[in-house]
Amino acid sequence: SIRYLLKYAGVDFNEKRYDPANKETWYTVKPNLGLDIPKVPYYMEGDIKLSQSVVIMRYLARKHGLVARDDPTLGRQEMVEQQLMDMFKGYITTLIDTGDDDAKWKDYCTGTLKQQLTLLVKFLGDKQWLIGQLSYVDFLAYEILD
Repeated sequence: SIRYLLKYAGVDFNEKRYDPANKETWYTVKPNLGLDIPKVPYYMEGDIKLSQSVVIMRYLARKHGLVARDDPTLGRQEMVEQQLMDMFKGYITTLIDTGDDDAKWKDYCTGTLKQQLTLLVKFLGDKQWLIGQLSYVDFLAYEILD
């Protein structure tokens, strides 16, 4: 979602990927990046050095005008952000926990996931964007739903 937002905003950026099969590279590099909390993803722009995906999204959203502008909408934006993150975490956890158990996976999809998607559809209503204007939560939603 960070890459989608940067592309949409027309920002040129250099993407550094670390091979998960070679964790030693990351462990060697991370202490030397100058990050307060060295994690991936991270974002560096001059003196700005951030980690944590949602923190990076919020920073970029403010910088590029992709954030709510009033308190009631900010609250709704943060609420849907957390709902999306809950959906993502639930999906990943279920994916890891179920392994090859098709019955558990089907239960998750027809139960928990279906309820979460129903809430998201209701929240969206007849709006084009989740909070009524394009914002970073739409990029999060796109990535999670994809």
